[in-house]
Amino acid sequence: MRIRTRVTERISQNSAAERIGGLEPACLVAIAGPLLGTRIELDGAPLTIGRSSESGLTIPHASVSRHHCRVIRDNRIYILEDLGSTNKTFVNGLAIERTQLADGDRIKLGDSVFKFFELGSVEADYQKQLVDLAVMDELTGISNRRHFLALISQEIAEARRQNMSLALVIADLDHFKPVNDAHGHLDGDMVLKRFAEILVYELPPLGLAGRLGGEEFGVLLPEVSVAQAIAYAENARKHTEQTSHQLSNASIGVTASFGVAMLSDAMHEPTALMRAADAKLYEAKAAGRNRVAL
Repeated sequence: MRIRTRVTERISQNSAAERIGGLEPACLVAIAGPLLGTRIELDGAPLTIGRSSESGLTIPHASVSRHHCRVIRDNRIYILEDLGSTNKTFVNGLAIERTQLADGDRIKLGDSVFKFFELGSVEADYQKQLVDLAVMDELTGISNRRHFLALISQEIAEARRQNMSLALVIADLDHFKPVNDAHGHLDGDMVLKRFAEILVYELPPLGLAGRLGGEEFGVLLPEVSVAQAIAYAENARKHTEQTSHQLSNASIGVTASFGVAMLSDAMHEPTALMRAADAKLYEAKAAGRNRVAL
């Protein structure tokens, strides 16, 4: 299964992470690459990392071999083994075939970099917080603009490589400025947070959401048909329209407009997909708002 991150995630190999003596388990934290911000807890089972969907941890990037490397545990010691990868596996800048991991080691696989934290490490959560600050929108908890734009590039490359579909939805709250003017920015922030929650709630399993700025949001939908992309946007639109926001001094409703674009062969740059979705958003606005345009 391909692992994608909407925000920084905590992923365990098993349904419940193993605790030894009450200590936090050893883990990997992605500090660069497609899984930036992901925390993977290491339990007793071997963890294979690679591009293949059969890997325990899948990294959807051409720089990573199908079966790139493996982490195994021997008592409380963690061993990293290269599995004959094309681009090799590096630990602290040195290519390895098999090595024991130490707290704080940096593991590089192609364009991806992970940091290893041993059992009970006090720095793992701190590192996770640093990554959160780099990739997450503080208000809504979803990807910030910079991270989301990077995700667009990554997902386009993956869609091209796998010959799969990709949709981009741009959503914008209608007439949001009067909400801030009438009720203040704190209440306006509450509305933005709720809108982000709606977008994430409606997401299919591989969907990714990000805040582009202000009241504008982006949603990536890999491996969906045109009908599925429209259905997502329409469900989010209805959910938004039907939601009542309990503010400090009033209860209000808001609506949103959605522009949907599908990746085509003619789109050679990520900006082309962005422009297409943005143009459809403006069509929805011009047609009266509170609607979806494709």
